[in-house]
Amino acid sequence: MVDGIYFPCLSTKAFEFLAYEKSDEGVKDGCIPVVTLTRYGKAESFQEAAGFLLSALDGRPAIVDFDPTPVEVTSAAEAERDRQRRSAARVQTGGKPIKGRSERQLASDQRDRDGKEAFNTHLEMLGDPVKGPTSWIGIIAGFPSLIPTVRLPSPEVVAEQIALARDLGCGCAVRVRLKEPADTSNFLRSLPLIESWPDGKSFLLVDAGYIRNKVPANAEAVKDFLSRTKAAMGDLFNRIEVVLLSNSFPKDSLKDYPEVIAMGEVELYRSVIRHWKISYGDYMSVAKRPKGSGSNGWYPHVDLVEAESWRIKLDMVKDDPQGFVRAATALIGEPAWQGRERCWGTTVIEAVREGKLKVDGTTFTVPGPWLSVRANQHLARMARR
Repeated sequence: MVDGIYFPCLSTKAFEFLAYEKSDEGVKDGCIPVVTLTRYGKAESFQEAAGFLLSALDGRPAIVDFDPTPVEVTSAAEAERDRQRRSAARVQTGGKPIKGRSERQLASDQRDRDGKEAFNTHLEMLGDPVKGPTSWIGIIAGFPSLIPTVRLPSPEVVAEQIALARDLGCGCAVRVRLKEPADTSNFLRSLPLIESWPDGKSFLLVDAGYIRNKVPANAEAVKDFLSRTKAAMGDLFNRIEVVLLSNSFPKDSLKDYPEVIAMGEVELYRSVIRHWKISYGDYMSVAKRPKGSGSNGWYPHVDLVEAESWRIKLDMVKDDPQGFVRAATALIGEPAWQGRERCWGTTVIEAVREGKLKVDGTTFTVPGPWLSVRANQHLARMARR
């Protein structure tokens, strides 16, 4: 396997964050999460969203970035037109019309819209290519256990953020997505402008992205990038911690895969660590599928995270919640189940095997919540090495 502190990538989206929240203290102690902040609850800024994260961290460090996607805001007029359309459709099928919103409900709706618009205004400020990146560093510097991720709009702005982080004593992380040429270029071009890095809190996150079936090519790309980085940094290279990130959990339909799927992340790490001192990170078994990819229905599946592979129990009755019960029963019947991690994720599988499709307040009748079950196992597996 791999050694040292584990760096799992996750966001504050409900089911990804649940996987971390449900992890035990030993697992949390064994990792430094790389967290993408999203709008959490009714937060109107990332300061508020960071507060939710801090409660789960309980004083532990985390590297943080933010999702630049604005929250969708539906106007009062649009909401009313949508209600009228749904009401008319219900009447056509013999149902009763949908009642209009009460004054109290309309006032609540407006408060919700105001909160979303305030959040989007905050997001727009952070998205400013000149002032936004340093504003972001300043915000996160106010939270001692959080380490801000540097934005990469230009070489000059990269260097400015690192200098600010050093002066504020908050440390920093630079996440370079190797499949984004602008990221690589702006980072490498910034290096001659950087005089020094924050002491003891500097991370270079080398993100190879999705690597399934392309491990050798990605390994060469990582090694080439590190060679170029070290050549440009000189002795300063030894003052930063390099973390390799990657993901190989399938993005397409699992019915096209064998029951046991090898983890490319571990193979990539082994290939690179022969030549470079690096720490291990991954996307904790979370598939980055395009929006709307499940619109044609879904097949129930329950997954076991093994040392270097995933074991997928797929039920071929489409869109059937009871398929999760059948899949859980089949998975627990496998000899490999005896090597499972004892964690929240596997206790959910055991409960579902007994026919319980609501566990700890979460309903496991559609694929979304099952992401947290797999990710929680993955966290336990990697952090307890």
